[in-house]
Amino acid sequence: MSALRRAALAASAVAFGAVGWEVQRRRDLNAITADPEWHELNRSLGGQLHPLRTRDGTTLHAEIHGPEGAPTILLVHGWV
Repeated sequence: MSALRRAALAASAVAFGAVGWEVQRRRDLNAITADPEWHELNRSLGGQLHPLRTRDGTTLHAEIHGPEGAPTILLVHGWV
């Protein structure tokens, strides 16, 4: 098999993979937005926005909920 043919087959495989990825991404997006609870799950909870800036300049999104002086509960997600 010539190098040109191998390159064409590799390019075709990459193109088919990219098309398949995009088709699945659109299906997932449609399924998410078709969920009847989507709007309820994504509505604002009405907390006080409190952006935090880290030492490296990254801005973190934080919201404060509840009465002043109440015990603090910190919910965090991410990677270490």
